[in-house]
Amino acid sequence: MLKQIVYRSLLFCALLTAILWLAKSYYDSDLKEEAFARHKQTIQSARTLLHEHMLRTTQDIQQLSRFNAIRNFVISPSSETKEQAQHILLETARVFSQYDQLRIIAFDGQELIRIDNQGAEPELVATEKLQNKLTRYYVQEGLQLNPNEIYISPLDLNKEHGLIQTPYKPMVRIVSPILNNEGMPTALLVLNYKAAGLLNQFRNAFSKLDRAMLVNRDGFWLSNHFKENEWGWELNNTHLTLRNWHPNLWEQMQNNEVGSAVINDELFSYQNIHLANMYEGTSHGRYKDSLSFNSDIVDRVWTILVQSSKEQWQAGAVYKSYWFKVLLVALYVIVIALVYSLSIHRYQHKENLRLERLQLANFRDLYENAPIGYITLAADGMITNVNKMLLSYLGYKREDLVAKVNLKDLVVKDSESQAHDLLNALSEARTKQHRLLMKCKNGDTIVVSCNLTSRTDGIPTLEVGRCSVLDVSEQVKLENRLQHLAHNDPLTGLANRRYFDEFATHEFVKAQRHKSPISILAMDIDHFKKINDTYGHDVGDDILKSLANTCEGVIRSTDIMARFGGEEFVILMPDIDYDDAVIKANEIRETLAALKTPLSNGGIVQFTISIGVAAYSAELDTIDKILKSADMALYKAKESGRNKVC
Repeated sequence: MLKQIVYRSLLFCALLTAILWLAKSYYDSDLKEEAFARHKQTIQSARTLLHEHMLRTTQDIQQLSRFNAIRNFVISPSSETKEQAQHILLETARVFSQYDQLRIIAFDGQELIRIDNQGAEPELVATEKLQNKLTRYYVQEGLQLNPNEIYISPLDLNKEHGLIQTPYKPMVRIVSPILNNEGMPTALLVLNYKAAGLLNQFRNAFSKLDRAMLVNRDGFWLSNHFKENEWGWELNNTHLTLRNWHPNLWEQMQNNEVGSAVINDELFSYQNIHLANMYEGTSHGRYKDSLSFNSDIVDRVWTILVQSSKEQWQAGAVYKSYWFKVLLVALYVIVIALVYSLSIHRYQHKENLRLERLQLANFRDLYENAPIGYITLAADGMITNVNKMLLSYLGYKREDLVAKVNLKDLVVKDSESQAHDLLNALSEARTKQHRLLMKCKNGDTIVVSCNLTSRTDGIPTLEVGRCSVLDVSEQVKLENRLQHLAHNDPLTGLANRRYFDEFATHEFVKAQRHKSPISILAMDIDHFKKINDTYGHDVGDDILKSLANTCEGVIRSTDIMARFGGEEFVILMPDIDYDDAVIKANEIRETLAALKTPLSNGGIVQFTISIGVAAYSAELDTIDKILKSADMALYKAKESGRNKVC
């Protein structure tokens, strides 16, 4: 019977696990969809943010290049027109702090006016400090501009005198020609846009559950959650590219403007941004018609890339919560309890049916010799006589029942319908059998098997059962089995969690009283699921039993080893400090690593374990804290490569 209970428990637990796993798969699919929807929404917000920032810069330079004070200085340079142009640029720098520098550059590359906006107040750079920028790429691009064209440089790090400034200053240069009265370019207006604020706003636009990245056309990071990955082409870190990080994702991005991907349970969403389309979908759509841009801008593409790791997109999952895990454990316990209860009930039901058949076979002999109780009833169910056995069953005296009590008054409410059925059969002179719950005089209830027949003289009688002496040895064995189930794991024979807790509490109190050490080892079989999937659950069970038998041969008789569930085991070691516990843990680990479990086909399978060690200390002053610390150490051992002791 015990084997049947274990088999049914495992079967129903496996079925429950399959159902829960399927439900988790559907639930995870919904979580992924939610994450992708969040990606899409935040990407659109970030795209709008980037477009708005670049839109303002193009509008600013367009307006500035057409100011009369700016054009007058270029067309008719004088101290007066220069002062007016300087005033306009200084005021612009005060109002728009996002510009690091505002410059007017002649076609020979010489700076004519330069405003540095790097401190509390913008500063006009003295004439003798002005530089020639003819060799800079943005000046060369500016010299190629036609009237009304605008050049937007790549986003890169600012350089002074050929060296990258530190701390790094991400910069975009916006260049527009300043036209003379004939509408021809005469000089260049250059705005150095400080992109640090833009990049900070870009990162802040995304949820903390996601990692936002901005990538240029060549796959280098302009913004990355790891700062050291940024500006690879500027800092001679040319290997730091999206192409090298995720080649398949990079290839997909080259073929699609917008998309998403799932790689190793990580979610990725991306969308390309074309700087030439910054007015797309806005009320400023005139940009594309009234402003021209050179081919370099047309081809310039940034890509917004959002990544969510498995931990991130599962962060809000209900199965990550503590209470869900508690409920999950409770659910498995309930299933096992139901299987056990139904198995016992079925067993008892079969036993009762067997006894009833035996009673029916011996009924007449038992009736004549009165080995069971019986009641004589009137037509209306009133008791007219009872035997001693019935009085012994119920604890009444004869005068308490005869001519005073009806049959239906002796049964509990749940048995009233059966009693009425018996009385109906009595009035119809039929034979009827039922089991009833009868009330004793002391308030107890007993289960009785009632069989109603008719006497030959036409007066019905009701035999209520019999008292017999039974061999209860099987019952004692069953109780012992139940006691074993209450304290031991059915598969390995090790202590279960309940008995471990009782033993650990007792040993911990003793350790506190005598100020002696006590340690706990938390063990977990590495890749146990893979073993089950590869060799089957029978081999997995053999490994669990081999582990248990081997460990019990290594640990002391005063130690206790328990199975907490699955492939998780715990060993309590009284009078052992942390260092000795680590030594013993390594001995166990090495012994199990060398263990060879035979297979039915003649092969063998080997496995390793990871062990976490914790010991009683001032900080770990309860069993629960020591267990939790050992679990954390176990997790660290698995994270650091498995087959280790931490």
